[in-house]
Amino acid sequence: MTSNEFKFALAVETALNSVPEPEFRQLMVEALVVLAVVIEKQWLPGFSKVIDVGQLVNDANGLFLADQAAYDGDALACCVSTDPTFQRPYPLSCEGSAGICEHFYDSAPSGSYGTMIYMTRAALNYFNIRQMFEGTDRVECKPS
Repeated sequence: MTSNEFKFALAVETALNSVPEPEFRQLMVEALVVLAVVIEKQWLPGFSKVIDVGQLVNDANGLFLADQAAYDGDALACCVSTDPTFQRPYPLSCEGSAGICEHFYDSAPSGSYGTMIYMTRAALNYFNIRQMFEGTDRVECKPS
């Protein structure tokens, strides 16, 4: 089925509705938006593997936590530590659902440290296409 078919839209909606946490579902939607840009820009010609969108969201959360540790962010209070022996408790002490830091959920989608930036970085890592953008400060997502 193609992305233009109604059955495709129903399949995506059914998959998203199977995610019980609404905040995690929203991050999944943001990840799908990033994946749509990757496909539209044809950065992965001929790519046909299954993409674990949940893993992409978890990877984005990991990048967020790494930045939080590097910049003494709010997540130091609950989800991350600069101490190398720190073991993250489960569930997180901040009680973010689906193993995602609540500070990541509370981040705006846009901006330099927004969730969409972390989704984009995670996608570039996931597909190993980061080298396409080395030496540039931005990935333009404007319509062609």
